[in-house]
Amino acid sequence: MIEVFVKRPAMTIVFILLFVLLGFVSFFNLNVEQSPRIDFPLVSVNVTYPGASPEEIETQIIKKVEDVVVEISEIKSIKSRSFENFGYVLIEFKLSADVNVKSSEVKDKVDAIVNELPDGIDKPIVSRVDPFSKSVVEVALTSEKHTPKELFEFADKKLKNQFSKISGVGTVDLFGGEEREIRVELDPVQMKSKYISINEVVSALSTQNLNVPGGNIERDKNNISVRFVGEFNTLEKIRKLPLKASDGNSFTLEEVAKVYDGSKKPETLSRFNLKPVVTMSIKKISDGNEVEVGEGIVGLLPELQKSLPEGMKLEVASDTSTFIVKETMSTLQGIGLGIILTVLILFFFSGNWRLTVIAAVVIPSSVISALLLMDFSAFTINFITLLSMATSLGTLIANAIVIIESVMVHLEMGKSPQQAAIDGTKDVVIPVLASCGTNLVVFTPIAFMGGIVGQFMLQFGLSVVYATIFSLIASFTLTPMMCGALLKPIDKDADKKENFLVRGTNAIVGFILKEYKKIFAVMFKYPKTWILLVLGSLVWTFSLAPYVGNEFIPTSDEDRIQINLTLPQGSTIWETSRVSKEVEALAGNVPEVKNTLAVLGENGTENAKIILSLKDKEFRSRSDVEIITELTPEVAKIPNVEAEFKRGDGGGGGNADISVNVLGDDYQEMVKISKKLNEIMRDSGYFRSLTSSYKAPKEEVQFIPDLNKLEQYGVNGALLGSTIRASIYGDESNVYKEAGEEYDIRVEVGENYKGTPQDLENITILTSFGLVSLSDLGRFERTSAIPNIWRRDRFRIIQLNGYLAKSTAGTVQAELMAEFDKLEWPEAYSYQFVGNSESQEESGREIGKAFGLAILLTFMLLTAILNSFVHPITISSSIITSFGGVFVLLFFFDASINIASMLGIVMLVGLVVNNAILILDQTMVVQNRGVEDIKEALWQGIDEKFRAVLMTSIAIIAGALPQTWSPDLAKASMGLVIIGGTAASIVYTFLLTPIVYWYLERLRRWVGAKKKTKTASV
Repeated sequence: MIEVFVKRPAMTIVFILLFVLLGFVSFFNLNVEQSPRIDFPLVSVNVTYPGASPEEIETQIIKKVEDVVVEISEIKSIKSRSFENFGYVLIEFKLSADVNVKSSEVKDKVDAIVNELPDGIDKPIVSRVDPFSKSVVEVALTSEKHTPKELFEFADKKLKNQFSKISGVGTVDLFGGEEREIRVELDPVQMKSKYISINEVVSALSTQNLNVPGGNIERDKNNISVRFVGEFNTLEKIRKLPLKASDGNSFTLEEVAKVYDGSKKPETLSRFNLKPVVTMSIKKISDGNEVEVGEGIVGLLPELQKSLPEGMKLEVASDTSTFIVKETMSTLQGIGLGIILTVLILFFFSGNWRLTVIAAVVIPSSVISALLLMDFSAFTINFITLLSMATSLGTLIANAIVIIESVMVHLEMGKSPQQAAIDGTKDVVIPVLASCGTNLVVFTPIAFMGGIVGQFMLQFGLSVVYATIFSLIASFTLTPMMCGALLKPIDKDADKKENFLVRGTNAIVGFILKEYKKIFAVMFKYPKTWILLVLGSLVWTFSLAPYVGNEFIPTSDEDRIQINLTLPQGSTIWETSRVSKEVEALAGNVPEVKNTLAVLGENGTENAKIILSLKDKEFRSRSDVEIITELTPEVAKIPNVEAEFKRGDGGGGGNADISVNVLGDDYQEMVKISKKLNEIMRDSGYFRSLTSSYKAPKEEVQFIPDLNKLEQYGVNGALLGSTIRASIYGDESNVYKEAGEEYDIRVEVGENYKGTPQDLENITILTSFGLVSLSDLGRFERTSAIPNIWRRDRFRIIQLNGYLAKSTAGTVQAELMAEFDKLEWPEAYSYQFVGNSESQEESGREIGKAFGLAILLTFMLLTAILNSFVHPITISSSIITSFGGVFVLLFFFDASINIASMLGIVMLVGLVVNNAILILDQTMVVQNRGVEDIKEALWQGIDEKFRAVLMTSIAIIAGALPQTWSPDLAKASMGLVIIGGTAASIVYTFLLTPIVYWYLERLRRWVGAKKKTKTASV
């Protein structure tokens, strides 16, 4: 088959070009996003209950939902949060579950108990959850001429629809501005004098604000529809609404209420560079192209700007897609630079530009062709697939160089280029098959790991497998064909004219080989001592492992910082705004900050989110960590605010570096314990910020009914509760229609009449005995309430979150555990590390399984290829020894063991065996020529493949080098693993593998001789 491809170059070119062209086309079909698309088995139940306290949300809603959904099979965990006005239950299922089916089951369970939930709740919303969902672009609408209400109205009614039309856009959320509503503010004094209650006013509005079809009448040949039209279409109609009191008196609504076109009480605020704005937070659909969505939004802005009312302006406040583009281009440049460095290494060793061209064509063709299968597999261009392309260069480089080196050997024998290409390729079929085969058996287990980490690694593993498959195809088609077509015959009698690069390289290689021959002699003169020395050096390198930090995923500088502020529970949106503005001003004074975007009230009026967009890394002298370090103590000076700083967008499901749950029976005891743990974490000095799910209780006014009075007046709790709710929070069951749009009509007691508990006592309720004040039915008491409640698996928890200023999560967690365990823990109380710690534990377990399976499969593959059970052990010894170099580089470059570096270690299994395979395969060839002495055969094998091993290893290191320069710490750590492992492989392949082979080959011969003796005696 090799002969066919070598002798028919046109056919070979068309064959390979077909895959390259399809791969090139596929590249433009692939979506570009930051992370792989993961099918998370998460379902949420969200319930809004306006005016309810967290404890009411918990007892009346959350617990009931938990009790019914727990009956569903394949549940992994149940988490819930109860806040004021709102609560949710998050159900995580096992990966084996069909999340669509489970979502339907959850909905059925919740629907079955809707009637048991309190009146006044919004319909529970059951939906699938993507924790990595985040805003792609945030657009700010500003104006110095228009009111906040006009800005919100234009954004909501005009711009929101325009952005929603862009392909790939999902939801558009609005923050800031003022939402229009028709306000009916009742005067309790006038209501009492007119003898009417708030419930009667609401009822009158509801019964009048109707359009009812009355049917049709026939007249002559026509049908004429009849319709009752009572809907309010002017404010005057609302003001003139006739009311009738229980005593028979009639009057209009405007006599007891102020009716006007107003705004809802602001629940969210937003500022861009300290100016009030309406922020439109735009998210993509699950399968949308993040980059295309970002480009579509930014591209639409100039057109929209033309249609804006005079004085309005649109600005991009935040755009995460630009970082993805920069990161993608950076990685592609790294891959390109890696290929260039590899080709240059080949040129330095050979001095032959034709060989350089061959490598420059073969290596990229495999990478581009792999995009075809990635497209068929519905993969995306993301940091995982780009990482896989970068790391697969090692195998592509090794295959190309091994074949080219072998072809050159046959050319030097005087063969024609075509014949040298055929014979040279045939000579290294086993090493190339072994190299590609080990890559396949290493990365296939990675692609099918379990857990969420397995879903991440599916695209990584299969992308490398795809590149390896096309590398194998190119190795036996394109590479030999190009060697046969481009290389020239070598005249052995002609004087060789080598350029200075080749002369220099040959001199260096010759010198190293000469010195190594001396070491080789010493190795076999004192084999046992030599093994002890080598093992001693390995022990030293492995002793560095405990000093290498470990974490789940290293966070990199993304030109963006998010600051989350939390004020005491009960803080108004205006108090939060005051504090947030102070932080925004501090951040705005930092020279590296381009702009600031603040969104307040997204998760409660006491919360604020401030996004700092930084200048590009090349235009600032400090990293995001240094900027955070500067801001943290300044923000800490602001009293009564809890701040957490997050690198990047703070979304995407990102957890704190360290998360600890406190568990127990009594909540107050849990609070005491959590404060002790928080103090230990703070005193450790590792954290730049700490937060706790426990917040100080907020002030609350409770109405305590007098049950005897309720019975006396014939009033029930439901009527009393609805009256209090409508009076204070307001009733918005009616709508006002105008120009095809609907606006809420809010009926409530005027602000001047509900400022204090004493004011609330004057609210009246209609009874069979007439109007009665609330003060006659009970009393108001000031008390405190838990501001939010977190639960996990149906038990309350308190969660502590820490964001590291230094060190790594694994190191800090180990120290914290030692300190926590020193405390005296009451019975039934404990702590648990969660979040990234759980993910790291799961990923370590799954990668460990993949690593073990990779070694086993590699051994089995080598056994099959070499037809030996003994010498795969020799080759496998190079796997363990390579890890020494890994720990050395990670230690000296202050890098960590993380999911990327762990994958790099697994990848070394398929990479570092290549050197041993080349040498031992050639040694066996020498033995087959009739060389019986093991040491002599080993030396000849090493001598013939020394240059190839050195060139391949150096090329692999050169290919990985650009990744170590990457600002992405995941890529950098993987690059260090590849370089360290490959460098160690060079050293130990020559210092240990020959001795191991010598011992095992002697053992094999001794066993073989014993068998022959035994057979002869029989």
